Amino acid sequence: MNKHSLSPELVAQAFSQAASTYYTQAVVDSAVAEQMRQRLELFKIVPTHILDVGCGTGEQTQKLQAYYSTAHLTGIDIAPGMIELARRRHPALEFSCASVNHLPFSAHSFDLVFSNMCFHWCNDLTQIFKECYRVLRPGGLLIFSMAGPDTLKELRASWAEIDHYPHVHYFPDLHNVGDALIQSAFQEPVMDIDHYQLLYPTLYQLLQELQLTGSRNVLEDRRRGLMSRAQFKQLESAYETYRTHNQRLPLSYEITYGHAWVGLNKGRSSLNKESGEVRVNIEDIFRR
Repeated sequence: MNKHSLSPELVAQAFSQAASTYYTQAVVDSAVAEQMRQRLELFKIVPTHILDVGCGTGEQTQKLQAYYSTAHLTGIDIAPGMIELARRRHPALEFSCASVNHLPFSAHSFDLVFSNMCFHWCNDLTQIFKECYRVLRPGGLLIFSMAGPDTLKELRASWAEIDHYPHVHYFPDLHNVGDALIQSAFQEPVMDIDHYQLLYPTLYQLLQELQLTGSRNVLEDRRRGLMSRAQFKQLESAYETYRTHNQRLPLSYEITYGHAWVGLNKGRSSLNKESGEVRVNIEDIFRR
């Protein structure tokens, strides 16, 4: 087992418990989702079937439906609590509780796969990209956002001063994401990075907001048990070194945005599994 492996069961549990507070508290996720929708406007596509991976409580799925009014939208999430709330809030849309590691759809089911701030909660990027590739039709588009390495860097560094246990999981960098896309046979991957920073008056409020959005320590080799008062005081003292000139505690987010295409000749492209090389017809690139 990889020492940085996440527990899918704990991920589902954490987000289920945060379902009722997630949408109002997840400030960064909402801002990133808006950026994602703006990026979609650059693509002159008319999808008929769209999959929203990591749909949460369905608010972004509903906004996608409003933009692509003639398309059929399906949202999936690993957290049963999220899906239950999504179905209540948006009864006209279709939602399923499922993992992106094993999508419950047949091949060539969707024209567009959209995923906002979900993929960094998975252990194997290549596996999830292969699943997205499988369910996309020839010429289909994958567009996603996910956390990058500098996300929660202040919290990670502060915990490192207290003990040797992992308290913040490690987020994949741009190059690893790109490699996983190529290994999964996607074409023309494009990625870029943006940064956000939230400010809090106290460490308690910072940690509380993370909990209300489902962001908890779900690492397999995490330290068991609740944080003691002494540990909190130690963490508070370590985090104080980051307090800004306006007397706020910062929390950083590095966001990786990416999109990639399925070749128009899907099924005839070949993947060299030993080298990771993807062979495609040169005409397909210019036909885009």
